[in-house]
Amino acid sequence: MDVDAVQNGPFPLLVLCECKYWQQPVPQSVVHALKVVCSDAGANQGLIISKKGFQSGAEEKPLFTNVRLKTFGQFQETYFLDWRRSCFEKICR
Repeated sequence: MDVDAVQNGPFPLLVLCECKYWQQPVPQSVVHALKVVCSDAGANQGLIISKKGFQSGAEEKPLFTNVRLKTFGQFQETYFLDWRRSCFEKICR
């Protein structure tokens, strides 16, 4: 596991992240492995961030699971506002 984070809110969520800075798309075996790790760790969500995207089988694998697949650009779009708000809150304290 590369990163574990707690997403604050009314109910804190444990998020486990795998960062794949690979020159090829991520295969479905990586998605399956993260699904197992999340289950064993009791994580609310697993996130795989890929430089080169995902193989077609990998994109279908996380359907109906708590694993999400994002390119680095999608990751930034999804979490940038939360990150900025959290930085602002820390500065204000």
